[in-house]
Amino acid sequence: MSGCGWTFLMRSIDTAVKIGAQICFPREFRNLLSLGKISPTRAAKLKSSYLLLRDSLKSSQDSEIHLLGEAKRRRAELERLQAEVARTEEEDTSVEPESEVNELRQQLLQAYNELKASEDREYKTRHRLKCFWEEKRYLEKENETQLKRAELESRTENLQEMYEDLKKEVHQKRLEVRSLTEDVESHEMQILKEQKELRDKMEIIKVKEAEKAGLISIQVFKENERRRSKKQSAMKKMEALNVEMSEIEQRATEVDERNRSLMLKKKALSGELEGLRARGDACQKECRQWLKERELSREEEAEFMGSRGILEMKLQSIVYDRNYLHESQSVQLKEKQRHLKALARMEHALTMASEQLEQTQSIYVALHAKLDAVPKQEASIQQRMELQKEVDALKVRFQNQLSVAEQESEKVQQYGMIQELLRESNCLREELHNLRCLTRIKVDERGQKHREMLRAEQLNQRVQQELREKDHVITDHNKLNAMLQRRVARYRKLCAMITEEKNKYVGLKQIASQTTTELTEQIKVLENETEIQRTIVINKGRSLTKARMKISNVSKIRDKLHNDISKVQTHTHTQRNTRPVKTQCGSSWPQAIC
Repeated sequence: MSGCGWTFLMRSIDTAVKIGAQICFPREFRNLLSLGKISPTRAAKLKSSYLLLRDSLKSSQDSEIHLLGEAKRRRAELERLQAEVARTEEEDTSVEPESEVNELRQQLLQAYNELKASEDREYKTRHRLKCFWEEKRYLEKENETQLKRAELESRTENLQEMYEDLKKEVHQKRLEVRSLTEDVESHEMQILKEQKELRDKMEIIKVKEAEKAGLISIQVFKENERRRSKKQSAMKKMEALNVEMSEIEQRATEVDERNRSLMLKKKALSGELEGLRARGDACQKECRQWLKERELSREEEAEFMGSRGILEMKLQSIVYDRNYLHESQSVQLKEKQRHLKALARMEHALTMASEQLEQTQSIYVALHAKLDAVPKQEASIQQRMELQKEVDALKVRFQNQLSVAEQESEKVQQYGMIQELLRESNCLREELHNLRCLTRIKVDERGQKHREMLRAEQLNQRVQQELREKDHVITDHNKLNAMLQRRVARYRKLCAMITEEKNKYVGLKQIASQTTTELTEQIKVLENETEIQRTIVINKGRSLTKARMKISNVSKIRDKLHNDISKVQTHTHTQRNTRPVKTQCGSSWPQAIC
């Protein structure tokens, strides 16, 4: 409701209250009581009923003013809520357009239309109240001018009837006010429910977006943790292998210290072991570097993908906002053009209506002229009637004057001829009247047909305008559908990209698993080689122990032989002294033995 209407309503209500305060009913009642035309009990009843009516009107006016203020305030709140809803819709168009939002919008529009209808009803009730106040003033003026008893009694009866009608109307207005308050409260409750539902849906959308954004990071984090656990287990195995290698080296050094005779073989074995160790270290370093590079590349890829997705979403939102603004501007321009075209059509229709009015005026003037011409013809008919009377008089004269039968027959023949002529003139007159009636009927039919044709043309224009508006609405819906299809296609592309990235990630995961299996196989091969070398070292240690046993046995045999030889030498030396011949033989025999 505009500010001018509000001020006008307040002024009208103030004037009505002043008039109600300045009503001269009590003065008139006093005059009637002083004249003795009304009993005091009836005057008291009328006064009390009048006061009750005035109080009820004041209370109804106050309640209407209060309700109008509340309606204005709630309408401002509803406009603010509509602006917020439009803002949220503009912000949420880049996320996902849903049918529920459209339903909520329609519900809000329905509530707004119902509120407008209630305001129109209030305006109508105010207008009726104003009419009643004017009727009341008119009745007061009539009461001041005319103070007859019968009229006063009839007026009192009318006032009582009006009082009852006003009571009924006040009751109806109170019921309407209650219904309006209930409608406003129900609309407020609906708006609050819709706001809560919108907030819940926004929170759900945010949670879904957060879940969508967090799923990939959680999966990547889990896979990284798995890889780290696998890496740690591999490192533990490598450390165990290193410990075993150190133990093998210690054993080898002990074997080298014990077996100086096998230093060459030990050096060869140690060289081979160092080569294997260097290869293992190189493989470990390469694996570590490769894993580090792979992790760094994955982290960089994840960061790039996250930044890329954010930038793409921002770009899409900017593009959607730009398209929406462009489309809204185009729609506004189209609406302006439609209004201008409608104004031009209305002007053309005004010109056509003015021309048609001029035509109808000209037709009316012509018909009026014809109607003016009709009395003249009636005057000629009267003249003819007078002539007929004169002819009758002449006939009587001729009958009185002429006595001859021939003259009388001639007069009779003349009289018959005159009657035939009069009959023919009457027939012609009736035919002329019928023709005039037919012409009037045809003119009326033509006018009616022309009006019907104009109505049909207006209906055709309205239908064409409605069809154009519906075509515009269809084009707008098609544009919205195309925009939604584009968004769906973009979302499909994004889903395809995500699936491709997922497949790539699965492929990389498979490659990593293959590399880990290959590394584990290489580690197993190295473990087998180390076990083979260990068995070789153990066998060589056993052979060394066997050789030492043999050497100790040989040394024992040699010592025994030396002892035997020394015994034989002593024995031979003793025998030389006793037997010189035998000593010579004995000396030759030990030399041969030596």
